[in-house]
Formats: sequence, C-alpha cells, structure tokens
Amino acid sequence: ANSGTPTSTMTQRDGAESAAAAGINIPFVTTVVAAAGLFMILFLTGNGIAQSVRERIPEFAMLKTLGFSDAGVMALVFVEAAIPCLLGAAIGIAVSKLFAAQVPHLFPPNMPTVPAPYMSPAVLSLAFVFAVIVAFASAVIPASRIRRLDVAAALTGR
Repeated sequence: ANSGTPTSTMTQRDGAESAAAAGINIPFVTTVVAAAGLFMILFLTGNGIAQSVRERIPEFAMLKTLGFSDAGVMALVFVEAAIPCLLGAAIGIAVSKLFAAQVPHLFPPNMPTVPAPYMSPAVLSLAFVFAVIVAFASAVIPASRIRRLDVAAALTGR
C-alpha cells in the first residue's frame, strides 16, 4: 500500500480456491469424459461381437438346424457379449479400489489427512448395470442378424 507500484498478494490457499472456482464445471466434464469412454467401449464391444457372429454363421445355422430356438441362439450371443463386459467391470472396479487405497499416501506428510476414497454399493451396482447395458446394446444387431438367418443359405456358404 505504501509502494509506488502496489502489488496484489494472496495466500496459497486463496489462490488454490480461486483457481478451483475458475468456472470449469468439473461434474459436467467428468460426465462427458465418462460418456465418451462408454461410447468407445460400446463401439469396440459391438464390433467384436459382430465380427464373432459373422465368423460363426454356419455354427449358428447348425444350432438352429439341431432345434435351438431363435431366442436360444440369440441368448447365446447376449451371454457371449455379457461375459467380457461383466468381467471387465469387475476388473476395473478391483483396480480402481487398489489405486484409491493409495491416494492418501500420495499427499505430503505435513498436509492434513485426506479421507480414504469410498466406493458405495450404489456405485458398484451402477458399474455392473452399465456393463449389462453395454453388453445388451452391443449384441442387439448381431443377435437380430442371427434371428433372421436363413439356415439353408448359411449351411451352403452363401
């Protein structure tokens, strides 16, 4: 205040708070990134399931010839999609819990203690619900292709 060129100073805490409130909507950004990741997973899973079904058209035709219903063969496609999705969700949750347990150890010792991250049962169930949704959405088109499959044409290779 007494200087000819006054400066503006603030504490580190005030600086950090003002930087945090700089107008970035963190929940929105997090939601957009999560949606993009989910869309990418849906695209990759759908592509993999579609390729798997295309390669095994004669096998599905044989199952239908042996008496499997359309619903039964479609259920096999859905299960084939659900297994990797649910397994991936379980592995992802396990890895995130391992990393979350390390978060309190990353802060300097002179900092106040940070509570350990907690994953609620609602979040766990939501992860598995989204895994089932991704599996179902990625298997819909290949399963409908199997439902409309002409057995005679598939067995002759046409």
